[in-house]
Order: sequence, then C-alpha cells, then structure tokens
Amino acid sequence: MIQMNRTGIEIPGKTVDSVISQKKKLKFLLFFSSFLTYGLGDGITAAYMMEKTGASIEANPLARFMYVSYGSKGLIALKLWFTFVILSLVSTISKRTGAYWATNGFLFALMIGGLMATRANVLATLGMPFPSPVSVLTTFLFLSILFLEVGNLIDKLYSKD
Repeated sequence: MIQMNRTGIEIPGKTVDSVISQKKKLKFLLFFSSFLTYGLGDGITAAYMMEKTGASIEANPLARFMYVSYGSKGLIALKLWFTFVILSLVSTISKRTGAYWATNGFLFALMIGGLMATRANVLATLGMPFPSPVSVLTTFLFLSILFLEVGNLIDKLYSKD
C-alpha cells in the first residue's frame, strides 16, 4: 500500500533515506535541465539566430547590446551568468525555506521557458513564423506563478505531518 508522509509518497520497501535521495535527484535534474534549456539552449540559439539574421531580430535590448558589442561569446556569457544568478537565488531560497515542491515547480517553469525561447530562436533562424517574445514571457510568468502556488500548497500539506 502506498502512504503519504512529510517526505512525499512512501512506497513499501523503500527507506526514508532512499525517498530523500530520489527527491535530491529530481531537484538536481530540474536544476540541470533549467541550466541546459534556459542558459545554454537559449543562449546558443540566440547567438546563432543573430549571426544568421542580424541582431535586430533579438527582442531583449541587453542581449542585443552584448551581441553587438562582444559577439556570440559575450551573449552566451551573459545568458549563462544570468541563469547562474537565477539558479543560485532559487537554491538559496530553497535551502532557507525548505520549499521542495515550490522550488521544483519554478525550475520546471524555467525549463519550459528555456525550451520555448530556444524553439522561438530556431524558428526565427529558419525564417519560419515564431512566437512573439511577449507570448513566451507571458507563458513563462503564468507557469511560474501557477507552479509556485501549487508547489507551495503541496509543501504546506506535507509540512503538517
């Protein structure tokens, strides 16, 4: 029988340590996926898009400035730095608050946002219709708020045990 406790789902035959270990693996996977999609994926495809179509296609003025001033390496460095700052803040807040599901919810939204931005960059590079930056940002913000709130509710539910 599967039972619920403060660490999440307890499966017979699994120790609390193995459940916690699985939760750490999930959080690491989400951090890593967010880094790959939002940092590397968006950064590399944005640099390639501007290289092939011109810097004016980039909607973010700071990213456009970095590309024009420092080239692809400058843009990718900016995207990686910004991603590192976001992930560092998320990690610090998560450690201080103990919010597991809220953290995972935000990381999942960040990963989806990175995928949407990467997809938009690739479509723009290929000369195909691409989603507007406003729609990508709006979707990311909506998912962030939604997943954070659902995560907070789950965290509160499990903290009562």
